[in-house]
Formats: sequence, C-alpha cells, structure tokens
Amino acid sequence: MAKVEYRISDEPVGYIVYAVEDEKKLSITMLANSLKMEILALMKVIAEEGGFKAEPKDAIAFFLFEDRANAFVQREEIN
Repeated sequence: MAKVEYRISDEPVGYIVYAVEDEKKLSITMLANSLKMEILALMKVIAEEGGFKAEPKDAIAFFLFEDRANAFVQREEIN
C-alpha cells in the first residue's frame, strides 16, 4: 500500500485538502478505509482543526485559513 499524500489547493474562498494515493484522489470514505479509521473519527479530526467536508467528492476537507489546512495534514492520526 502506498503512502497517502495530502495536497492543499488554494481557492478564492479558502483551502481544499485532497488526499492522494497512487496518484488517485481519495474520497473521504476511501481515505478512512486507507487509514483504517472510522469516518466519524476522521470527521472529528477535520472539525477539531476548524474544517468542513469539502464540496468536491474527491476532496477531503475545506478550511478558511491555510494554517488550519496545514495543521490538519500534519495531524498524527492521519499520517
């Protein structure tokens, strides 16, 4: 299994985080399965960093501020 990489996209209204594994963008369900984590636990981590479920289906989270997006991708639980 390849390591999940996180990419932050700078959008006009905030920052969208994508999770990529083997060059494929993961949905939130796919990421939770890859991390062997419950979806609600993953959503809790997103919320703790001030994020929301992102609108694109292949995105993981939306953040208003870049520092919050970076804090999310650096969390131990998702790495």
